[in-house]
Amino acid sequence: MLLQVYFLSGGLNFNFNIGDFLTFLCSICWALQIIFIDKFNQNEDASLLAIIQMYFIGIAGALFWIAFDAGKPVIINGTSAIILLITGVLGSALAFGGQTIAQKDTTPTHTALIFTAEPVFAGLFAMIIPDAAGNTETLTITKTIGCVLILAGMLVSELKPGKKENKKQVELNDGQV
Repeated sequence: MLLQVYFLSGGLNFNFNIGDFLTFLCSICWALQIIFIDKFNQNEDASLLAIIQMYFIGIAGALFWIAFDAGKPVIINGTSAIILLITGVLGSALAFGGQTIAQKDTTPTHTALIFTAEPVFAGLFAMIIPDAAGNTETLTITKTIGCVLILAGMLVSELKPGKKENKKQVELNDGQV
């Protein structure tokens, strides 16, 4: 995956910085979230688990705000309210809730494979949706190679020879137990 992200980001300067460390840490946290959702979804209500996740992130976010940003001016206007609603409802509640509920019917590996397409979609949306200054990303050959490699990696991992036979054998064994 590193090679694909290298191409998608347009190349690296090989200087490890705090952003690289935070990205690595975030990847570990995503992996742990997928594993824990799978573990807790087996015996618990997925909808309730999604609600608990949202409560936790709300409380944790409030604590981080108090610790690091309390006392700074907060501007609430129509634009900031819309941004909060979109990111809070669509980007968090529906996204995490949907993931939690959908992951009950799939494997952690399959979930992780779906998440590998995120950089591709982020790149595509960055080419379509302009930033505050009206700029969009441009499509380059290296970004195209990165997208193709990510999607090819997903395809190869899903189309492994013998994968369906192994799944059918597991289903047969489950039925006999």
